[in-house]
Amino acid sequence: MKHALGSDLLLAIKYMFGFLDEQADRHQIPDADIHHTWKKNCLLLCFWLNMIKNRQVLFNIYKSSSTDACPSVLA
Repeated sequence: MKHALGSDLLLAIKYMFGFLDEQADRHQIPDADIHHTWKKNCLLLCFWLNMIKNRQVLFNIYKSSSTDACPSVLA
């Protein structure tokens, strides 16, 4: 059975959110707002981290090893 990239991505996000829920249960954090904030922040931070580290995909530019080291420190 062939999976589309979107379904694989959704499965990864579902797994990550499940992991965050398990950690909240493990550490006895009952506040649903905290769970929501963790999930919201991890998606946004992962997106921006990827855009900073892999800017050649977004801007179609050459990435030398010296210019690659600087954003990796920021990320």
